[in-house]
Amino acid sequence: WALNRHLARTGQAGWLVAPALGTALPATAAEMAAVALVLDDPAISGATLVAALAPALRHEAGRWQHERRAAWAALGMLPG
Repeated sequence: WALNRHLARTGQAGWLVAPALGTALPATAAEMAAVALVLDDPAISGATLVAALAPALRHEAGRWQHERRAAWAALGMLPG
């Protein structure tokens, strides 16, 4: 967990170690923020976690809208 705590503190999208799988998994910036919060306070409540993550989630949603939605529509994954 120490390595994941270190990795999550960057505030950027990246990779998290998944020892149970013997590998690392990609994580969005919001997921990294959630990991940092939970590792700092394992007893954090869901409401506190949601409130703390709201800005990061809004940013990710906006980025997705700007960067991916049109591409996914062009690929037929979403209506155009």
